[in-house]
Amino acid sequence: YNKPKNYMNLNMIQDMVKACKSNRDKAIILTLAFTGMRVSELTALTIDNYMAMKQRGDNQILIVGKGAKKRYIVFNNQVQASIDYYIKTWTAPRNCDKLFLSMWGNEIARNNLNMTLKSIAKEAGIPFWEEISPHALRSACASIYSEAGMPVANIRDMLGHSNIKTTSLYVKSSLQNTTNVVMNMNISI
Repeated sequence: YNKPKNYMNLNMIQDMVKACKSNRDKAIILTLAFTGMRVSELTALTIDNYMAMKQRGDNQILIVGKGAKKRYIVFNNQVQASIDYYIKTWTAPRNCDKLFLSMWGNEIARNNLNMTLKSIAKEAGIPFWEEISPHALRSACASIYSEAGMPVANIRDMLGHSNIKTTSLYVKSSLQNTTNVVMNMNISI
């Protein structure tokens, strides 16, 4: 007998953000929950990628995901504001070019990020906090956008689950639909 898998909803994401003790953790949770990035994609983001996006005045970063597939990650205004505040208030040295750093200014170890998210989820009162991981936030992203009315095809593209060649004729239209929904997704914090 397989029990149904727990999944996170928007209220749980909001509770986790409120339970954060650092601006970095808030920015990480919002980024994972509202972009659908994989943990490897999140930890590979550089501050230069992010600042170049800001300088262009847009909301998208082209990344190379699993299977060397390229896709755009869309950062809504709330995610950007959270990342901007994290960058502005960061006091530790920056010992590498990554956007999200460990508390010592180095690359974040995946295991440490997992433990941090579990700890925040426990503090937020999420009953299945032991199951919370970057992947759980990625899954939550799909549920949140589906509930907000984003078509499944757009969610598939957003998460990088489809072959980019198959959807290349529709990328602009799909990206625009995704962008519209992502840009309007916010929680009160």
